[in-house]
Amino acid sequence: MIASDLLTALFDFSGLMTAGVGPLGAPACWCQKAGLAGRIVHDLRRSGVKHLINAGVDPHTVMAFSGHLTPSMLRRYHIIDVADLRRAALRSAAYTGEGVTVVPLRAREGEPT
Repeated sequence: MIASDLLTALFDFSGLMTAGVGPLGAPACWCQKAGLAGRIVHDLRRSGVKHLINAGVDPHTVMAFSGHLTPSMLRRYHIIDVADLRRAALRSAAYTGEGVTVVPLRAREGEPT
């Protein structure tokens, strides 16, 4: 499913969110129309946050997009999985650092060398 299909499922042609029945009916209706029956809106929000962060979108923009008010709220939605840890390990192993020149210090008088 592409993003435009999901937006079409969530909004009607007048730009208003479609409604369902009952207190949780609208979100269930949105998920069903998007072909994601059985999902809850928070599943989609969590997946969206993870996707945006993995895509390299800065956290401030992700917070504005997802409606999170604080970085701690955003961190709760960005679930770290094994694939994230593997990517971090590969990046760390590939990082060689900046080229630096080591300048040896001369020992002070009376200090062992």
